[in-house]
Amino acid sequence: MDSLVSVIIPAYNASSYIGDAIESVLRQSYQHWELIVVDDCSTDDTVAKVRPFVDGDSRIQLIKAPFHSGGYPSLPRNLGIEKAKGRFIAFLDADDVWEADKLDSQIPLFDGKTPIVFSNYRVVGKDGKDLGAVNAPKFVQYKKLLEINYIACSSVVVDTECVGKFAFPVIHYEDYALWLSLLRRGGQAKNTGKIGFSYRVRKGSVSARKEEAIIRWWRIYQREGLNVIQSCYYIVNHTLRGLIKWMRLRK
Repeated sequence: MDSLVSVIIPAYNASSYIGDAIESVLRQSYQHWELIVVDDCSTDDTVAKVRPFVDGDSRIQLIKAPFHSGGYPSLPRNLGIEKAKGRFIAFLDADDVWEADKLDSQIPLFDGKTPIVFSNYRVVGKDGKDLGAVNAPKFVQYKKLLEINYIACSSVVVDTECVGKFAFPVIHYEDYALWLSLLRRGGQAKNTGKIGFSYRVRKGSVSARKEEAIIRWWRIYQREGLNVIQSCYYIVNHTLRGLIKWMRLRK
């Protein structure tokens, strides 16, 4: 299978890291891709850092959002999805870095019935220190995903032939909401079982304050039609699993 993969990077004031993210796409052993960088009205020199890549490779394009998203990366991601030409759509955050075989390990796992293929990932500190790996189940169905968001955004490839047109909802934790909506239709997400990318922890990037997180999870579970008891159960489960994960990484 050698179908086009559309890679979407939303970028806001990402000049310190955007080059590393783009370089990791250029290094892919699977080379049939296009890269769409969506600048979310950055006020630093993000655009200047991206332009040499655009000038040097016809597969890379830069588009500017008409207005700043206000902290909702759904908006620039959806602009990228609208421009995408590939059967497969992959997402990469501007401060994350893919492994060179990421796409090569994912694309063969699609079979026309699988909406999402994702991967495990490595967590690194701001200084590049390896803080440990985060491993997810081999397969994730809708009910399993309700427990916690096992699927990291920068690990995801979506098959549009399986799911059709889609867009991120404009809410917080938009990636989790989207994965739920795609798996609610049926099928399961497959994990390559390999480390697919490195997630960079920066100040303020780990999570929202817990009270904000609870509100956001609540809204997602209400969006999914869960009742109060079900929503409370999954919020407690989500909170405990999240704390265990980050405590393990910080050891």
